[in-house]
Amino acid sequence: MSEAAEWVSAIGGAVGGIVGVASGLWTWANSAKVERVRHEAAKALEVAEKAQTQAQVGWLELQLRVFISSRRDKIHEADRDLASLRQGRDPAELSATEKVHFKDIFDRFFSAHEDLLNAMEQACRHLRDAKVEPESFRLMYDSEIRRITVEAVEGEPFYKLMYPREKSKFRAVWAVSDEWFNLEKAKK
Repeated sequence: MSEAAEWVSAIGGAVGGIVGVASGLWTWANSAKVERVRHEAAKALEVAEKAQTQAQVGWLELQLRVFISSRRDKIHEADRDLASLRQGRDPAELSATEKVHFKDIFDRFFSAHEDLLNAMEQACRHLRDAKVEPESFRLMYDSEIRRITVEAVEGEPFYKLMYPREKSKFRAVWAVSDEWFNLEKAKK
């Protein structure tokens, strides 16, 4: 082979090597960029998913609050109707017609209490399933759950619906009450 051919061959090999190195560097640089973009996209997706989860939790908490408030309003409405009918009189002093009307309103009053407990049961299930934020849930419902479990007064609708405890259908309400207020069970 002539010296010129060797020289061309050597230059061609060097150029090929340079092209190969440049190609490798280009691939490496692009893969680093791609990896950085992937990482940033994964972080953005994680932030978006967290925001969506928080929005869903907030929406669920709002729905529960509206649901529970509407049930409480039904109790107040029936209570107002009972007071209006009685006008300060004992139920025994009512006329026969008024007694029938009183019974109808009282049935609605009792049913409204059961509806409120059903709403509280649903809310407590969501708490136990970790679908709502525990601290805000407790801030909103601590006194209400205490009132319907620990402080329920014998003879009143909540007491009749919650006791005897073993027969109560409101298991999630009792579970939350135990967790919050029953120190003996909390120690176990």
